[in-house]
Amino acid sequence: MAPFVSPTLAVISAIVAVVSLLLYLHSTRRSDKDSARDEALALAETRGQLVAELRTALQETRAEARDNLMILHSHLEQSPPDVEGALTRIRRLLDREVRSARPLGRF
Repeated sequence: MAPFVSPTLAVISAIVAVVSLLLYLHSTRRSDKDSARDEALALAETRGQLVAELRTALQETRAEARDNLMILHSHLEQSPPDVEGALTRIRRLLDREVRSARPLGRF
């Protein structure tokens, strides 16, 4: 064998090892980016579902408030106005609100 073959093989082997290391690091970095992207997409989907649920709850609350205001309006539009009926309804709504605002575990 020629004397230059052994050093040439060592240099080629070293270059291949460095290139393999660089490719491994690149694929690991890319894998980390893909994982981060997947996690971000899952988080965005969860946030989207939460926003949809909150919008639905808000619409229901608005509809309930509108119904209550219409009932109060009808009490006060009567001739003579049914102020006691309106006040009773307001008290019931406030009592219900106070009960629902209590922290869990307390009664």
